[in-house]
Amino acid sequence: MIFPRFGLLVALVLLSAWCGDARLGGRSARSGGGAPGAGRVRRCSGGNAPIRDARDKPNFVIFFADDMGYGDLASYGHPTQERGPIDDVMVENGIKFTQGYVPDTVCTPSRVALLTGRYPVRSGVFSGTGGSRVFLPWTRSGLPSTELTIAEALKEEGYTTGMAGKWHLGLNSETRDDGVHLPMHHGFDFVGHILPFTNSMACDDTGRFVDFPDVTKCFLYKRDQIVAQPFNHTYLTQTFVNDAVSFIEDNAHDPFFFYFPFSHPTYLYTPRLDSLESPNAVSEYGDNINEMSWAVGEVIDALEAKGLSQNTLVLFLADHGPQPEYCAHGGDPSIFKGYKTNTWEGGIRVPFVAYWPGQITPRESDALVSTLDIMRTVVDLANGTLPDDTAYDGEVITDVLLKNAPSPHDVLYHYCKDRLMAVRSGPYKVHYFTHRVQTQDYFAGECQDGGLPLAHYFDCYHCYDSCVTEQDPPLIYNVEHDPIEAYPLNTTLDSSLAEFMVDLQEKVTAHIASVTVAVPLLDDKDPTKSITPCCDPDTNCVCNYGPVDGPYN
Repeated sequence: MIFPRFGLLVALVLLSAWCGDARLGGRSARSGGGAPGAGRVRRCSGGNAPIRDARDKPNFVIFFADDMGYGDLASYGHPTQERGPIDDVMVENGIKFTQGYVPDTVCTPSRVALLTGRYPVRSGVFSGTGGSRVFLPWTRSGLPSTELTIAEALKEEGYTTGMAGKWHLGLNSETRDDGVHLPMHHGFDFVGHILPFTNSMACDDTGRFVDFPDVTKCFLYKRDQIVAQPFNHTYLTQTFVNDAVSFIEDNAHDPFFFYFPFSHPTYLYTPRLDSLESPNAVSEYGDNINEMSWAVGEVIDALEAKGLSQNTLVLFLADHGPQPEYCAHGGDPSIFKGYKTNTWEGGIRVPFVAYWPGQITPRESDALVSTLDIMRTVVDLANGTLPDDTAYDGEVITDVLLKNAPSPHDVLYHYCKDRLMAVRSGPYKVHYFTHRVQTQDYFAGECQDGGLPLAHYFDCYHCYDSCVTEQDPPLIYNVEHDPIEAYPLNTTLDSSLAEFMVDLQEKVTAHIASVTVAVPLLDDKDPTKSITPCCDPDTNCVCNYGPVDGPYN
């Protein structure tokens, strides 16, 4: 009896070692390289046995990319981008949605919509006619404490919550370090390393675009304390990954929610060279995508190692379309017209992937889904409830995920500040106002040699501006037949379309009447900018409290 047991023990040890090697040791062998593990085969997919029933308070991990084009991933049609874990693990074994949408097209309101499940106009996350569309470091306001977030809703259901990455939903109110709008005040138990503001060209630490990073915009926090001002990009992604993996390891036996909003791929920086097998054959932007995909793979590996894959719904989404003003570093909207700041398809249609081994049937889906749906859906999957005195604008898409049911959406509304710009209903997209759209040749003419941008700017940013055109009558496209929005339809030539528009107008009128537009918050700025974070005035707000070389954690 001793020998069979000993043989079984040896077999289990060898199998464990083999699985560990498959998860941790593999690198892509294809030409062009990629991030560690990109393109690898997960021979032990699913990891250990689930620690509880897969649908009994499942865990949730949300990856949220920044300024990402619909066509940036190989699995979404990019012709030269290397494949990575987003493609080979999530898309290959999950649901690739081809009609995933966001309700707004700049960072702050899109993040509000994701975390609250409500149109940002309801919470006042917009400004007056010419004001900023996002929270700035000297904005006194932030995401209102009265707005229930996914983290707060899940805490009510017994979840532990955490995040690391880009916040961009407010910072200080009265002093430079009060931190009243930071994530711990919105339901996040664990707050690792975060960018309270954003990551932009102003934070360049290579000397290619600015002589020195702008310390009023570029700072890294851990929870509510400054770690570096400005920060070094070299190990930034690794730092966020370390936070995510530690959180998963520490909370493996209880239901959890982890929010991972990337600073990728918005910013023009070259990822850490030893985090990539070899540089992208085409561009630094390709390396940027590879590093983001590598990070996704590391987190999924952590779930597998703890036997949590079948207990965890993982979502990969983007906040809006790409920024072509960044030239070769601006992302790819695929065939779609438009980009960040506008509500053409390229600005609002984003990569949208759901991964849940054993629960989701791998497939491509053309079901209409929105980031607004995430709040109601995860609460539903957690067997929870939301307040019945609050209007939620998303739908529950549990059956879309688990049963391949059709989309429950009738109409999706797309805003710029408090202005309703466009709606999507069935196969039709209707524009009431449109931003000017420039050609790629135009943007190329504004770039340096080699595709580097000359400056940070937006060609047409504001919602009430001369570059915005009212469409009366509205522009109508069948985006299922005409996804590039090239051929507007004429209701006078199609009686059924005319009837559709009459019915749609009734729904739009009812929607507008149902939305109580809150007081705009983004105009509340400190004119002296004294609430802008500063680690130490004696050093001109330049500090590094982390290691000189290596991840900040």
